[in-house]
Amino acid sequence: MRAINAGYPIEDLVRKDLRSFQQSLELSDEDIERIEQPIIAPKQAEYQQQLAEAQRQREQEEEKARERSRQQEVLERQQREEVQRQERLRVNSQPTQKTNLVLQKVEIQTVTITGIEKAGFLGMGQPKVLTQRSVKQVEVFKEDLGKEVSLEMVGSMSTLSEQMN
Repeated sequence: MRAINAGYPIEDLVRKDLRSFQQSLELSDEDIERIEQPIIAPKQAEYQQQLAEAQRQREQEEEKARERSRQQEVLERQQREEVQRQERLRVNSQPTQKTNLVLQKVEIQTVTITGIEKAGFLGMGQPKVLTQRSVKQVEVFKEDLGKEVSLEMVGSMSTLSEQMN
């Protein structure tokens, strides 16, 4: 009984001593089993319960570790996404650098409305639009915006020349 209370399962050295004691008392294995069973059964059940509890605690700790790992992965993914978002914002917010503009000089005809003249008696009738026509030289710049989209800009010679400098 002291051996069982000292610790279960019984250590090999203690079991060897008990075997010697069994032989000195000339007890058979069946006799020992009948004596041992009521003593060992509760300790064995307690020991199995302790093993099961230890296993449950290990599983809980492992699940907590997996959850922490999942949370860490989510946090790292969010941080990577934030870095990528910040990088996109930085790239998109950087002022575009001046490129070497290829300007084409083109002549265009312009029409300027200089006034409206009332026609007919007492201003009744169709008014006449007074215009002045002229030919001007302008510069045209075409910029490729990507995805088969381009932007054509037209400016007067003086305006575009000032912006280039």
